[in-house]
Amino acid sequence: AASLTGAFGRSPQKIAEMCVEERLIHFIASDAHDTKNRPFGMRDAYDTIIEMADQGLAELVCCENPAKVVAGDEVAGGIAGRSRSSRRRMRGPQKPENKEKPGGWLGWFGR
Repeated sequence: AASLTGAFGRSPQKIAEMCVEERLIHFIASDAHDTKNRPFGMRDAYDTIIEMADQGLAELVCCENPAKVVAGDEVAGGIAGRSRSSRRRMRGPQKPENKEKPGGWLGWFGR
């Protein structure tokens, strides 16, 4: 919840937002330690999901799926199909393919 609302900084928030936008989430959880210094923040996360996606996804990941786990039922995912660009963003920058290095003395230069 705190990553999605920005409590842990912009980088974790951007990743959490991308996961919501691409519907790659099944749950929203809290890393709460107490009510003062590190509160739950679940309502803020729920509202953020409604703003970014819709109330259906917010209900699924904040209410329905957690209730299913408690009941021992199967959990539905929020995945609605990922675009190729989102898969690329998740993997990060790719290294160029390894090309064969020339033999002999040219191989010394890593070309």
